[in-house]
Amino acid sequence: MRRVASENAHAELKLERNSGGLSEMTFADGWLLLKKILVGIVITVVPLAVIAAGLWSIQRTRVNHPQTEPTSSAKVAYAN
Repeated sequence: MRRVASENAHAELKLERNSGGLSEMTFADGWLLLKKILVGIVITVVPLAVIAAGLWSIQRTRVNHPQTEPTSSAKVAYAN
């Protein structure tokens, strides 16, 4: 008898949630929403951090190691 009452209560709760009306947000709903927001932030920030690190690395190597003057293939005559 108790199981039947539990199933009926579950069916009523399910019907109430699917009715399309406004329902109260439970802790589980809030936690799920928070997790989805955090995953969205991580998915956005990680690629931007990788791009920024790459650009910083390129800039750093170019500043620390400037290109040397190109050498010419012309022969140089030295004074004896």
